Amino acid sequence: MKKRRRGSTVFLGTVTVILAITVLFFFCKGRDIVQKSVDAALSQDDTRLSALQQQIDVLEKALAKMQEDADKKQRESEEKEAEWTKERESYEKQIADLKKQVLASKPIKSNTKSWAPAEGKVAYLTFDDGPSVNTDKILSILEEKDVKATWFVVGSGKDEELKRIYEAGHAIGLHTYSHDYAKCYKDEDSFYRDLDQIEQHVYDVIGIHSRIMRFPGGLSNRVSMKYNQGIMSRLAVGVLQRGYTFFDWNAANNDALTKEPPSKQELIDAVKTTVGTKNCVCILMHDSKSRYTTPDALPEIIDWLREQGYRFDVLTADMPYLAQTIAN
Repeated sequence: MKKRRRGSTVFLGTVTVILAITVLFFFCKGRDIVQKSVDAALSQDDTRLSALQQQIDVLEKALAKMQEDADKKQRESEEKEAEWTKERESYEKQIADLKKQVLASKPIKSNTKSWAPAEGKVAYLTFDDGPSVNTDKILSILEEKDVKATWFVVGSGKDEELKRIYEAGHAIGLHTYSHDYAKCYKDEDSFYRDLDQIEQHVYDVIGIHSRIMRFPGGLSNRVSMKYNQGIMSRLAVGVLQRGYTFFDWNAANNDALTKEPPSKQELIDAVKTTVGTKNCVCILMHDSKSRYTTPDALPEIIDWLREQGYRFDVLTADMPYLAQTIAN
């Protein structure tokens, strides 16, 4: 009995081992099959992903080429537009210069009553002799009132103030560098040297060549007679031929008629009187240390002009000149 049990146990053990080996064999084989299937699937995915990536690369290259072509065409278009703009500006300048030469070939006559550079009622506020210690105050008032003005500057002002005027959007005109009657009205060459000097100074400070100017004392000044008979008549024609537009005035606050500055109310009344019924008014005021009441009257002057229906603008070189009666 013991021998039978022993043999049976051995047999069962052997069978168990065989079964285990068989299961292990099929398990390993099955795992290999599964792994091969997975590998095959992954390989197919890699192939598909690679193909997709290739398509992406092709499309990206095509898009980059399209963008490059578009950028090139845009640059060419911008270059052509810049060339056209430059050419147009050149023609416009030539036309303006020719018009001024035509004007210069005719006698300069007073046009203070008929001067009309724009339609409707327009007020051009102008300040001579600046910049000065009053410039900041004037600028603050103009900013508060949302008004642009024109400065006819000389060489004695501070560069920082000149920059402030320009950067605030106001127009910059020339009033000679020295504003010295004896110097600039000695003869034509002396005047043009003085005018060139202030033009160069303005360019050095703010980077523009201003083509608008006002004669010291205006065309109607008689002081120039002391230094050169008939010089104002010749200069009026000469500056036009050189491509400038000059502006006298047809209204004023009369702040420079007396040694002591007029009162605030006197300045306001002067503007009301000299503006009268004119549609386009170029109002003379001064930005200088001694004219310290001018900023005080400015807010009420602006308010009154608006009440009368005026809008405000700056002077430009393409406007008709404004001339008083030439006295010399």
